[in-house]
Amino acid sequence: MITMKQEKNLVIFDVDGLLLDTEAVWMKAWKQTGGQLGIPDTDVIFRKVAGISGKALRDVVYSCLCDHDLADKLIEQASVNGMKLLETELRAKPGAEEMLAYLHECGVLVGVATTTVRPLTLDRLSRTGLLEQIDILICGDQVVKRKPDPEIYLTVLAKAQMKAEQAIVLEDSHYGVEAAANAGIDCIQVPDLNPADDNTGRLAVYIAEDLHEALRFMQENYTLQGYALTEK
Repeated sequence: MITMKQEKNLVIFDVDGLLLDTEAVWMKAWKQTGGQLGIPDTDVIFRKVAGISGKALRDVVYSCLCDHDLADKLIEQASVNGMKLLETELRAKPGAEEMLAYLHECGVLVGVATTTVRPLTLDRLSRTGLLEQIDILICGDQVVKRKPDPEIYLTVLAKAQMKAEQAIVLEDSHYGVEAAANAGIDCIQVPDLNPADDNTGRLAVYIAEDLHEALRFMQENYTLQGYALTEK
């Protein structure tokens, strides 16, 4: 519990399920693919893999489906279906534009830390009109370790030339909240498909219903202002 207002000069956002409403689109893609392949409850499987990628995602799907060839088909086809859906159904989360605009008015640096690769992230943030509001962008292909490892958040801090206590993270996933906590950064969780659990409830400084509520919390509990860098 925060007992006094702290100065914050950097706010770092996750993208999928936090700034962009992509998780619902991916859920739709997984359900669609499950119907095509005759696999039931693929929405349940997707909830287990939301927020992770690569080998970690594949391992979870393997644990859900004994037939690993079928699991591979599910992962591959869901990826194809999801990318197609995102061409027409990509939207910013409610409150995203307002929050980013407010932070820039305050002079606060805005960072992004996402496991999605840089070309896709640039395309999606550009198409939703959010890219011009981002000061620092670190993506999954720019780091070695994945969330909940803190590497991606520590990389943003280094780029911003700031300490952990100067920053706030906004995350939707359990893995992201753990990554922020492991980096020593205050984290506000805004759950998307998966609700907060006891662990993230313990690690996060606040759990918000949406970005509007998250912004109100920051305004009430932090002093948000710019910070002069020693060099660019």
